[in-house]
Amino acid sequence: MFDVKRRLAAIEERLRRLEQNQARETAGRSEKAGLEQARLEQARDMAPPAGDQGKKKTTSSIPVAESDSRSGVTTILGWAGATALVAAAAYLIRLAIDSGWLTPIRQIALAELGGLLLIVSGLVLRRSDREYASLLPAGGIVILFLATYAAHVYFGLIDAPVAGATVMLICVLALWLCRVFGNLMFALFSVVGSYSAPFLLDSLTPDITGLVIYFSAWSVLYCVYAIWIGQRIIYLLAAYMALIGFDVIWRASSPEQWAWAFGSGQWTLALGFQTLQLVIFAGGTAAYSMKWRSPMGMDMAWAHAPVVVIFYFIQYSLLNEYSPGSVFWIPMLSGIVMMACFGLARAYLNDPLKGARLLVSAYMALVLFHAGFLDTLPVEWRPWVGVTVAPALVAYAAWRGNWRSVDPPMWFAAGTVYLLSYVQVIADTGLSGVPASMALMFLVPVQLYIAYYWVHRVNETETWGVFLLYLGHVASMAAAVHLLDSRLEVSVAWGALAILCLIVALAWKDRLLGQSSLLVFGASGAKVLIYDLSDAGPLIRIGILVVLGITFYLGGLLYQRLTDIRQPAG
Repeated sequence: MFDVKRRLAAIEERLRRLEQNQARETAGRSEKAGLEQARLEQARDMAPPAGDQGKKKTTSSIPVAESDSRSGVTTILGWAGATALVAAAAYLIRLAIDSGWLTPIRQIALAELGGLLLIVSGLVLRRSDREYASLLPAGGIVILFLATYAAHVYFGLIDAPVAGATVMLICVLALWLCRVFGNLMFALFSVVGSYSAPFLLDSLTPDITGLVIYFSAWSVLYCVYAIWIGQRIIYLLAAYMALIGFDVIWRASSPEQWAWAFGSGQWTLALGFQTLQLVIFAGGTAAYSMKWRSPMGMDMAWAHAPVVVIFYFIQYSLLNEYSPGSVFWIPMLSGIVMMACFGLARAYLNDPLKGARLLVSAYMALVLFHAGFLDTLPVEWRPWVGVTVAPALVAYAAWRGNWRSVDPPMWFAAGTVYLLSYVQVIADTGLSGVPASMALMFLVPVQLYIAYYWVHRVNETETWGVFLLYLGHVASMAAAVHLLDSRLEVSVAWGALAILCLIVALAWKDRLLGQSSLLVFGASGAKVLIYDLSDAGPLIRIGILVVLGITFYLGGLLYQRLTDIRQPAG
């Protein structure tokens, strides 16, 4: 019987071991499956985002060049070879000129033929190595541009219309090569060549109307092309060239050169051109985002920002010179156009478009600050507006419960306006014509103390609290200087402010507020030693020293009790 039990126990032990082994194998397979799933999830997380940074590689219709398989040495050698070919052609032409064999017509024909030969050679070689072969057509495009300009500018072999038409054909050819080779270099050549043509072919656009049509047509073309191939940089470079190029040509030319049929002044057409460019490029930017479902990222927003700033100041300079009464309202209408394009793209993509929102808010902040506050607003109302806008934004953000409900450019503009008004109030400069300027001197320190209480005590933010608190102390001391007549009264007011800070600090258990009283004490002592005792009468000196002594002694007694208050958490 014992032997039977022993055998049954041995069988049960073997079954238990088999079950354990099977459990280990199952756990191992599960662990491998889990690791594989984790690797797949990590790969998805590392995939390019759906914004501008990722779209350039995943959505662009330009074929992506396999640059990883090519070394930088190969590219350098290719560029060096193309440059050497261009230089060899230049030296050959010079030799032929020196020998008298090469006439101007033969020079241009040879250059044009050489440029076309380089383009054809690149097209033939592109099947083996497209990226490397594109260097030859790039040199060919440059040669064609130079030959055309030389034929018109230096030799006079062709007139302006023929030269302009040739330049346009070369630009279109460059765009086609960009599509064929998948190389943005050709598109950039096209943009530079098209917008620089009026500078080199001065008779290409005999009046401002023709220049407006010429630049606007290219702007539309490059926006459409950029949307088609999925590359923002094309329309972005075109925007820079169009805005700056037109303004330079217009300002460098005399009014007699321009024919403006409607008789309202040449500047109106220049203003209309700049506004038309805004519509074209703002619409193109929104259309690009919607076409490729690619919201503008922060990096691309910074790349667009200089264009927006250039547009604003060109528009402002025109209005300020010819229509000063419109320097605020017309830029505001331009901002509304930007907001409309932004709202359309945001609704279509169902995305907050943080980059585009930052760009639009930056433009609106610039208009409100520069054209609105500094230029249009009457001088006597600037201090009141300055100390009102920032608190209004703070109240709005508090009501929304989110500081980000107000964009950073608006905070920056409001803060700058407030600081300008603050300096004007504490320095008492230009306040003679300001309504209720005395009330303004009381209002500013009260605002800052309320802001300190709300920021530091309610939100427990020490950094901004210190800044606001010390600004409030300076404003209070400045108000005492401007509103009180005698030095003794000012010393009493400053001493009372320091003692009050300590009393309130002890009541609220606010060590930071108590420590800030040292600023007032220090300023009071410095004022007495440097300014008050220098030329005051004996009785005034005695009174000032008594006030200073009592203030300092009481302050010392109260400050001892601050040691029991814990340091506030920042």
